[in-house]
Amino acid sequence: MDTLRTWDKAGDILGLTPLHPQYFVLKAETLATKMTLKQIKGSVLDIGCGRQKLKKLVEKKGLLYTSLDHPTIYKRQRSTVMPNILADITSIPLLEGSVDSVLFLMVLAHLPNPDKGLMEIYRILKKGGKVFISTVENYPAHDLPDDYFRYRLPGIISLCKRAGFKISDSDSWGNIWQTNAVNFNTFVFQTIKMIWDKTKFLPLLILLLILLYPLTVISNFLAVILTPLDLIKTSKLINFVVLKK
Repeated sequence: MDTLRTWDKAGDILGLTPLHPQYFVLKAETLATKMTLKQIKGSVLDIGCGRQKLKKLVEKKGLLYTSLDHPTIYKRQRSTVMPNILADITSIPLLEGSVDSVLFLMVLAHLPNPDKGLMEIYRILKKGGKVFISTVENYPAHDLPDDYFRYRLPGIISLCKRAGFKISDSDSWGNIWQTNAVNFNTFVFQTIKMIWDKTKFLPLLILLLILLYPLTVISNFLAVILTPLDLIKTSKLINFVVLKK
């Protein structure tokens, strides 16, 4: 059994319901995607494309979609489709000022050299073009060993301005209860995966899911109920910025 592919399929089916352990993250990603699709134009480069889930949505708008991912890292994203371009973000094989829109969704945290990556995006972007960035602020370690940073919204803005971009729009999603729920749920399923990887004992996997999965659903519903009690509003899950050259 490929646990990660099973996880992907579960996300596709249950992702936008509290029945999924990553409900609040996936909900925020969906909001970022909707905001992105409203503004993209022309030639679209999807950096860190992974499973290329946005390809059909971009092409449905009549736009040219090009996918890019790292030559080695993309293999860990369980994609069945080869990216159009295999390259490191610090050296993208495209001409200067050749791209209208860049999708850079849930990738920034996985760059060891974010400044160099953003400067390279600036180079290939056309004048007046836009970049759409979403990234985590509070989230457990994942996709190791390629997990490097967490960003508050002011931190992303500072980083992008240093690369030469102007900030066109920004937003944040999540609260203290949702953050705690996501962290707890991730801990539960990372524990289940660790035990499965070590034992490959299917009855034990099923037992763990029966015992622990309901706890993740309960934590999601508790976070929904408690959301109005987040009076401080300083804990966020996902931050989103739109940049303009």
